Amino acid sequence: MVGDALSPDLYSILFDLPNVWPLFPSLSWLTGRFVALLNQLGVFAKVTRSPPYLFLLCTEGLSSMLYDSVERGELTGLKCGLTRPVVSHLFFADDSLLFTKATAVECGLIRRIIEDYSKASGQLVNFGKSAVCMSKTFSSGEGKQLADIIGVHRDRMWERVKGWRRRLLSIGGKEVLITSVLQSIPAYIMNLFRLPKGLVTDLHRLCSRFWWGSTETSKKMHWASWRRLCRNKSAGGLGFRDLSIFNQALLAKQGWRLVKYPNSLVARVLRGVYFPTSSFLKADCKQRCSLIWSSLCWGKGLLECDAAIKVPDNCVGVGIVIRNHCGLIMGSSAQRIEANFSSQIAEAVAILRGIVFAKDMGLLPAVVESDALGVVNLINTGSSISADVGVVLSDILNIISTGGIELVQYVPRMANMVAHSIARMALSISQDCFWVEECPPSVGSLVLRVLPS
Repeated sequence: MVGDALSPDLYSILFDLPNVWPLFPSLSWLTGRFVALLNQLGVFAKVTRSPPYLFLLCTEGLSSMLYDSVERGELTGLKCGLTRPVVSHLFFADDSLLFTKATAVECGLIRRIIEDYSKASGQLVNFGKSAVCMSKTFSSGEGKQLADIIGVHRDRMWERVKGWRRRLLSIGGKEVLITSVLQSIPAYIMNLFRLPKGLVTDLHRLCSRFWWGSTETSKKMHWASWRRLCRNKSAGGLGFRDLSIFNQALLAKQGWRLVKYPNSLVARVLRGVYFPTSSFLKADCKQRCSLIWSSLCWGKGLLECDAAIKVPDNCVGVGIVIRNHCGLIMGSSAQRIEANFSSQIAEAVAILRGIVFAKDMGLLPAVVESDALGVVNLINTGSSISADVGVVLSDILNIISTGGIELVQYVPRMANMVAHSIARMALSISQDCFWVEECPPSVGSLVLRVLPS
């Protein structure tokens, strides 16, 4: 019945007369001529299409087909716990997520259900924009075989590049294609999962080969490393994305949404499984957790801030270190401020600049650590003892209120030695310095000392 209702796009001509005449698509050319003729005769006419809500009925049909397969035991679906319901699919506005066991039988069944739905509704799945995600226990060869059964191909970037090589592209054209097309293809997956290092390396190698003009049969000289090309243009690079950093920034954004919207469906599900009695920023990455949870934990950051004062020169040095959940450096900065600040104002300014630095790098949410106990207490209580400190604290609290910083805590000086050493180094620099995924060489030994074993 639904198929019969959807097969023709019904049209109706509405008049100021009491009659309504239905016409079919094969007479659409006559509809336009007829309406124009009636308008010339002074009769008001308007053409209306059937309402699009029948599309929702078709989607319900697909949902019923998946539910029936789960009830018959043909599809396994996803189950987060022993008492949790089985989730076989999630439908969004124009996207769908299907969950199944990674076997050839169930993948083939998914393909048949999609084909039956396409035949019944007339809608087609764009496999070029689809992706398959599997457990890390599967090798790339096994994953490719199952993806081929469903009809999803992983080599979209390579196919796109091979088509471009037949054209003559300028350096500017290559830059636009890499930044706007190639590096945006895996963006949807990077919003949910941490890409394996091998896959990131392959994607970087593919972009680098395209940039330098290498082909399958001939290799060209690469005059600069891809890491150097990913630097900002002001630092001598070309501004290409480092997909690993970009991946972590996207996952950090998802973590920020868990903090900002704790009552959302995904936040409630993850809270029930991984942090029922604490918060997202305080939760640990367990050894046998899901890929999604480990990816979100990878996006979390730990922000360490400190300040140093050089009284004779009336300057303040600010040291900032951002770590991930494993203790690895994600970013650091040394900044010199020409001002005669008190120690309390200097420490507050260090925290403010550290939060702004983490926000600019896309490494929020984060936990802020400082060895200034008085400033930490003022931030957590929302009070101030002087007007000068109050201005800085007001800026800090305004940023915290927008989300991304859940906790500002005190740590002893020994636990904040890396940021303290960078702050002392900042007193002797002439301009602000920033590092991505590394720290100044002068504090490298301290970083190795505090890394987890």
